[in-house]
Amino acid sequence: MQIWYPADSQAKGRTAPYISNADVFAEGFSTILNLPKALFTTFGYVKTHAIESAELSQEESTYPVLLFSHGFSGHKNQNTFQVEQLASHGYIVVGIDHTYSSTASVFADGRVAPYVQQDLNSGTYLDQANPGWVEDAKFVLDQVEKLAKNDPDNRLQDEWICRMWGCSVIPLAEQRVRRCSWRMRGSKQP
Repeated sequence: MQIWYPADSQAKGRTAPYISNADVFAEGFSTILNLPKALFTTFGYVKTHAIESAELSQEESTYPVLLFSHGFSGHKNQNTFQVEQLASHGYIVVGIDHTYSSTASVFADGRVAPYVQQDLNSGTYLDQANPGWVEDAKFVLDQVEKLAKNDPDNRLQDEWICRMWGCSVIPLAEQRVRRCSWRMRGSKQP
């Protein structure tokens, strides 16, 4: 998971890479697209507008949260241009890499889970993947809730209930998450 947020306008520092672990993703793209890995090795040089570890902007007292969920073979950084735009307009955006549905998932301990090719001629893969995407979203919501509870400035405390958006069949996952989590906007707290 990765978090983008409105930064202080005076923030200075290193710009974030478009894709962390670029070599892992180059291998993933090469495998998925059946093209030479060399075509994807420049991803490691692409930088974003985001400043790593910048201070959260003090412009607003609270910020709404969005979850970004990619489609099959996508990844949490694929819509960085949109995510940065949303952050610049006052949203905190949390990107998810869905294990085995992402180009690659790199865990904090360095383990890598590659994309597992699906039979796109059958809708069965959707039925099998969707519960995993729902669990991923619930896990991320749990992590955001922990951040909110430990935020000394209460920036997420009252207003962090969020929406989920993304590509492909993500609206199906959002509906399922909404049914089982009061934290999604439009759902009621138990």
